[in-house]
Amino acid sequence: MGLVKNLGLFLIVFLPAAAVASMLMAGLLGDRVPASPQWDAGWNPVLWFIMTAPWLLSTIVVVPALHLLGWVLVRRRPHWNGRLAVALASPALFSAAVLGLWGPGNFRVDFVLPVVVSAVVYGLVFRIPLPVAAGARGV
Repeated sequence: MGLVKNLGLFLIVFLPAAAVASMLMAGLLGDRVPASPQWDAGWNPVLWFIMTAPWLLSTIVVVPALHLLGWVLVRRRPHWNGRLAVALASPALFSAAVLGLWGPGNFRVDFVLPVVVSAVVYGLVFRIPLPVAAGARGV
């Protein structure tokens, strides 16, 4: 059940955070690519979500790896240690997924920085399954 929650958190935390981070970065740093007026999203987070979500939706393949990492670490170490490891591994794994999916030509600051920021936010809210005691499993 924890994996399903993490997949849901990916959709409601990671993707919107990436859209907002992209919007803020483009607006504040002035890294706008010249485009036709029809494609200028301005400060509308919904339009930024529509533009960024398809590019990053395939990185959902990282969620099971993070879930497995958290589950293994929590069984062997304290819960906070597993949480810290997932929070640190999340930006690295999501950046690697973007690099693997879209190639090194698209591995630019304007594309990767929003992914890293949203991965940190996602890593902080990631649900790590608690270890089950040997006799408390139930039937």
